[in-house]
Amino acid sequence: MKKTLIKGIMMMLVGGMTMASCSSDDDDIAVIPVTTVTLEIPANLENAVLSNASAKLTNVQTQREYTIGSDKFVKSGNTYQLNLGDLEEGTYNVSMRGHLDFTYNGIAGNKDFDVNSDNVKLSAASPTIKMVVSTFTAQGGFIISEIFFTGTTTETGSYSGDQYIIITNNSDMTLYADSIALLESAFLTTQKEDYTPDLMSEAFSVQACYMIPGDGKSVPVEAGKSLKIAVNAINHKESYPNSIDQSDADFELYDESSNPRFTDPDGKAPNLDKWYCYTATVYQFHSRGFNSMAIARMRTTKEDWLENYS
Repeated sequence: MKKTLIKGIMMMLVGGMTMASCSSDDDDIAVIPVTTVTLEIPANLENAVLSNASAKLTNVQTQREYTIGSDKFVKSGNTYQLNLGDLEEGTYNVSMRGHLDFTYNGIAGNKDFDVNSDNVKLSAASPTIKMVVSTFTAQGGFIISEIFFTGTTTETGSYSGDQYIIITNNSDMTLYADSIALLESAFLTTQKEDYTPDLMSEAFSVQACYMIPGDGKSVPVEAGKSLKIAVNAINHKESYPNSIDQSDADFELYDESSNPRFTDPDGKAPNLDKWYCYTATVYQFHSRGFNSMAIARMRTTKEDWLENYS
């Protein structure tokens, strides 16, 4: 009798184990037929192109991961849309990363991005995830962050050949400095000028214009980084101990003088493209800062500018 009872209990246990192994929680989880992930980029970025992008969705409950590559993203205006297939309802952690090339105010730029959103609830009633790339602050663009025009003292007076100017990318993305022009005002800041016609509110009268050369994407400047443009990109300390070593400059101002008494040393740094300068010899900044300096994006050709904007 004891044997029969033990046998019956064992059969019940086996049967219970079999039933438990056949049940599945998957039968209770609803499936969303179409899930849409939308990536929104800043509307002020023009010609934006997305590359090396991926999206990862991780189900918080089951820890299942879904990874999608950039070939599945479809562009529409300033958004990229990604349509997923069947996806189980639940709460997800979502991450998207990639690379954007774009134009901002005529300046070519690029930036890597990585955006995340945790605990996003997805269901048939709410099947959409919206991600926003909102870390772009390109309104700063390029600025003049430093200018050295006074020169240094020597045993007999002063020396101005070591002048320089620094241009900094004041945004949080990589921008290209190609076609940025360095300009000097034609009028002195120490006296009032009467403009005829009076275009002061919309134009800047210049007496020197030198441009950073390139094809549009030749001179990348990372966020917060700078370019130094030297009047002469040489080591001035070799001749004047109080001076500065400018041999590490990124660019230099070089002039071919028409007067053999005034020559311009040509350092190792690439030369700026000279569009116009008032002097027929060698250009230098005003040693007391009496002329304003500016940078501008040139939106025309050298020939057109010289012919039509004099």
